[in-house]
Amino acid sequence: MNTKRTKRIFIVRAATMLLMMLLTSTTVWADQVSVSYIEADGTTGTATATVLTEEMIEQAYDSTNKLSELPGGWYVVSSEINYDKPLDFKNETGTHLILADDAKMTISGIYPENDITIYGQSNGTGTIEVQSSGIYAYDNYNITINDGVVKSGHGIRTNGNITINGGVVKTNSDSGHGISTKNGNITINGGKVTATTNEGFGICAENGKITLGCIKNTDYIFSSSYSSNNISIASGQTLIDGTRTYKGQIVASDA
Repeated sequence: MNTKRTKRIFIVRAATMLLMMLLTSTTVWADQVSVSYIEADGTTGTATATVLTEEMIEQAYDSTNKLSELPGGWYVVSSEINYDKPLDFKNETGTHLILADDAKMTISGIYPENDITIYGQSNGTGTIEVQSSGIYAYDNYNITINDGVVKSGHGIRTNGNITINGGVVKTNSDSGHGISTKNGNITINGGKVTATTNEGFGICAENGKITLGCIKNTDYIFSSSYSSNNISIASGQTLIDGTRTYKGQIVASDA
């Protein structure tokens, strides 16, 4: 009997079994699915997206930076997720987050390190609720919301552009602005938008312009205040606040 060969085979088999046990106990495999979503123009698109789960986010936790880090790409929230730390998306190509109908993600903060676009589905009932840290895009990255329900307890902020094309967007902040950009523009094409703050402005574009518009009769924009040297109503539209009408260029005190 070849004792050395038998021992070597036994060691290889033992190592393989140990590896399988470790993978089974610590690795959460990422499922990818084909999922529909609502585009900026209201049409339906389809993408292959990674199903986002609590386990995936927890495994991506970085104890040094005290947040979870995932690569960018296409993700879908299709169940209930509750996570009490911020989530950082890292990727040069940006992040696309689909909120499936009836799904809900509650998280401390969202920190995309590139452009991020949030989508809903046909019923628009998928929800993301960002609590203490809010949604904050690094540098001059853009934030786009096409549909779904987006709630932020500490504002939506970036140095780039913010575009809202639809859905329900609610922001409130104890300090700082509600929806704000330092160097970009804020464009609201549609949706039900509420932006309030206890300190600062509801909607603020420090060095850019604010454009306000509605697509559907049910759309509205409510802001506790505005700040920009260039505020206008979308071309060809007239907005009404119940007593006054607005069109063209307006000043912050009138909005």
